[in-house]
Amino acid sequence: MSVETTVHSIWYWALLAVLWTWAGASVHGVPHHAIRRAALHGGPDAALFDALARRSLAWIDFRFHREGLWWGLTGGFALSSLTVLALGFGYEPALGLWAVAAPWSALSVLALREALALHRAQPAPDELLRRFVRRRRIHVGVGYAAVMLTAAVFALERAGALAFPMR
Repeated sequence: MSVETTVHSIWYWALLAVLWTWAGASVHGVPHHAIRRAALHGGPDAALFDALARRSLAWIDFRFHREGLWWGLTGGFALSSLTVLALGFGYEPALGLWAVAAPWSALSVLALREALALHRAQPAPDELLRRFVRRRRIHVGVGYAAVMLTAAVFALERAGALAFPMR
């Protein structure tokens, strides 16, 4: 099956760019500009960041304990279904979605794990800021890697070096 219908559409790449840009726009619910201002200016900006970050981490902890099982089951089912459709049956639109959903899911699980650990540990404000800056760099790096990997996989498929379905 060819990748002509999804991956060679400008809309697919626009969606991919928007999603990964959105992923880097905030860390654990705290906007990037608040993190950046706290890191650059300190003082009141750092105090505002600390309040936003701790409130956001508490909210994530609350929502995880209330709805985490259902989100995990639903996300696992959806990702498993996409994997079977994409890699097992070679359904090309599912492969395009899987190329976005698989790294997004991995990043989300790691971010959730870190948010819960930060909420439990209640680190000092400087350490909290350092961890948020590091998490944003990871978000952006994974986004770049996911886009490049997606482009490489579909370029190899188009060149005939890969064949879908992968059985």
